[in-house]
Amino acid sequence: MRKNSTFSACSRRWRAAIISRLRRQPVRVSLLLNSLAAGRRFARKAVLLQLGTGLLAAAVAGLAWGAGHAAGAFTGAAAAALGTMGLARVALGGGVQPARVAYLRLLAGMLLKWLLVALLIYLALVRGRFPPLATLSGLVLALLVFPLAHLSGSATRQDTQGDK
Repeated sequence: MRKNSTFSACSRRWRAAIISRLRRQPVRVSLLLNSLAAGRRFARKAVLLQLGTGLLAAAVAGLAWGAGHAAGAFTGAAAAALGTMGLARVALGGGVQPARVAYLRLLAGMLLKWLLVALLIYLALVRGRFPPLATLSGLVLALLVFPLAHLSGSATRQDTQGDK
């Protein structure tokens, strides 16, 4: 006659493990706060705001100093926008991945961003012969808009769309 028919196939050591697992609390599932779609929307918004800032800086520089300064200001902002676009493509392009891979993609994206910015600013200053102050002003203004794009309401709104 069996003493305990439920655990008859298990050794004593495994019986204790099974019983202790049955007494555990249910696993809590943490909700995903930021999806890849939210990251892509933020990157698109940041790029558009950077280009808008470039247009505004170009308009002010064009009215104050002329067309050369306007082109330089827009070129600086466009360099920042293209760098941000490259960052987003590399960092968010691979889908859901392990943490190490996602972190390496983010680092590679940041490296690509700054290489693109440096190359485009070099081309604007050396090859295009745009005024340095206007070009760097457009770049700085566009880089200042990047954190402001994040603060413009995306922190308070919950993403319910998911990835599309």
